[in-house]
Amino acid sequence: MPIIKNCLSLIGNALRNETTSYSLTKTEQVGKMLNRKIISTPTPVKLLSYRNADLIKEKHTTEKVLSIFNIKRDFVAVRIQSNQFTDLKNKTIQGHKDTVAKVMDWYNPQKNAFGIMMGTPRQSADIAKEESRNALNVMIMEKNTFNEKILNSNDNLQKSYSKTEESSWVSASVGSLLDKGAKVYPDISCSLRLGEPFIITLPETVRLDVDIHPLKK
Repeated sequence: MPIIKNCLSLIGNALRNETTSYSLTKTEQVGKMLNRKIISTPTPVKLLSYRNADLIKEKHTTEKVLSIFNIKRDFVAVRIQSNQFTDLKNKTIQGHKDTVAKVMDWYNPQKNAFGIMMGTPRQSADIAKEESRNALNVMIMEKNTFNEKILNSNDNLQKSYSKTEESSWVSASVGSLLDKGAKVYPDISCSLRLGEPFIITLPETVRLDVDIHPLKK
């Protein structure tokens, strides 16, 4: 891959051209001007690991997918869930590995019949389990759209998507998800189009800080 090759080339150049730093304590060289003793010591080279290279590629793919849908960092990812799965005290939620959705996996693209690289259709639960990450179904939209069409709407949309009276909408900015290491997968099996349906995956230990919006009675 070009990124890894470039990284390896840079590493090779760094190793061939060893840099030198100077310490003002001991020495084999004498500074004529300042009359100080200095010693040259090799500076250790900091290597770029393959995992770091992978993360750079993942970040680029995430940004590309979001740009396709014109999604910005200040958009919000929202979902409705039972309060028993929400830490109401600390205002956090956590994903799981059993989401049910068919998604497009742009992190592992494949060529279509016309030779164009496209996302690979996959089941979201398979991705979460293979990568040992947790996942969440969310709808991504502008914050004003969420406030106007959901939170302040007088229709029964909220109740129609809740499975229990003890449920709430939870929301988090797209920027906060990205800062937590989120990867994004367009949900191609969801028919609801208030916003853009996505599956997001996160490291297993991550808990998301969310705003909690109880359902209207």
